Amino acid sequence: MSKKIVLYIACSLDGFIAGKDHDLSWLFMDQSYGFEEFEKEFSTAIMGRKTYDFSKQYSNPPFKGKRNFVITSQRNLYSESNNELIFCSIDDIMNFVKNDEPDEGIFLVGGVKLIADFLNLNLLDEIVVAFHPVILGEGIPLFHGIKNKVKLEYNGCEEYSTGLIKLKYTVKKS
Repeated sequence: MSKKIVLYIACSLDGFIAGKDHDLSWLFMDQSYGFEEFEKEFSTAIMGRKTYDFSKQYSNPPFKGKRNFVITSQRNLYSESNNELIFCSIDDIMNFVKNDEPDEGIFLVGGVKLIADFLNLNLLDEIVVAFHPVILGEGIPLFHGIKNKVKLEYNGCEEYSTGLIKLKYTVKKS
């Protein structure tokens, strides 16, 4: 497998990607925080259905001009697939990642189970986390279900006047 796979995600300072009841009102949406430049490097986005449900309120498909894979157990959605929006199972996406060669890399947008699956199968190459200056206290954790220790190499950070800090890591392959 030669394609680069990057997790790009936002979370609270205490490590939650969503608050209680899937609340995302705390996310800074006042600027792109470098995401628009980042996503130009990739031809494919992979996300869970809940992430898709949130994202489609801004754009459907969430990332225009890219293949948007949405992992879902709701097979009735599969028939709604088209060239840019593909509803599929986790097995389908793992087959794609291992066997298909996209023109450019892949970025994961979320959710927790999908992140754990990619980390547990040693498929992630980089992790970019945008920490928002808020403590939620409870919610959906960034990492859950990780089976083994994952070692990371620090690749730098970006700071913004809003207090958001974006950390970048390379995943050390075991």
